[in-house]
Amino acid sequence: MARIVVISSHVAYGNVGGTAGSFILRRLGHEVWFLPTIILSNHPGHANVSRQTVEPEFLDHSLDAFEANGWINSVDAVMTGYLPSVQHVAEAEKIVTRLKSLNPDLLYFCDPILGDDPEGLYISENAASAVRSELVAKADILTPNRFELEWLSGRPVNNVTDALSAARTLDGAHVIVTSLPDGEGNANVADLYVSPGKARLAEWQRRENVPHGSGDALASLLLGHHLDGHHLNDHDLTEAFALAVAGTRALITEAGALQRASLPLEGSQDLWVAPKPVSLTVPDPTGLIDKR
Repeated sequence: MARIVVISSHVAYGNVGGTAGSFILRRLGHEVWFLPTIILSNHPGHANVSRQTVEPEFLDHSLDAFEANGWINSVDAVMTGYLPSVQHVAEAEKIVTRLKSLNPDLLYFCDPILGDDPEGLYISENAASAVRSELVAKADILTPNRFELEWLSGRPVNNVTDALSAARTLDGAHVIVTSLPDGEGNANVADLYVSPGKARLAEWQRRENVPHGSGDALASLLLGHHLDGHHLNDHDLTEAFALAVAGTRALITEAGALQRASLPLEGSQDLWVAPKPVSLTVPDPTGLIDKR
């Protein structure tokens, strides 16, 4: 079991953001300390939404409380997601730095929730720029989607080859890119894992009406499996990546079968907790990728 500080959005209805991530991580056997950055009635993609931004200082004050209670030295990982302002980014960076000073082996997982296709940025450009300048270089693991990778790297990302090149410009040791167009006519979609000297690709037929929160689910499944001692192998994420993709696909398929607009996390746990890992291939446009 790992102890994980999750800093992201909380929703009352639906399985997205930190709400989905916390449930997944707990179900995989980890302890989660969830610090919300914003409280939403539901995903903003619905017709009506109520929201209340949490004051950025709450994050710092919460860590002070953790320390005063004698808990702060037991944190194994920090996961950041939706950070709606420059101030939230600054507070998240302070928390990561503070906890890493106490535990040099602490894992920092950055899910840079900036935006998506076709909407563009979800947060202000200033906040997105702060994520790029303050958090990306500190991350041990990054999980951008296609749009976010393009925005963070400043390079066009139109296919797997572009994504491989763009991911290698980021400072994070491990980058997982989701929702990549793959194949002629974009009939397929791909997820790509890139680390120094290695890349692995998981391809799938493109699905329509994929529920909100699929990226949140993949990121949380990846972190949960990686922190599981059965799958932690020299910081190689290959096995955790294959399991996370499998679990996310199972959730998407089940949502389609049930005609659900939200991920059916609670009712399909037997499908995503310990799925059969997907098969991975090795993209090798340059001939420089490790094939082992």
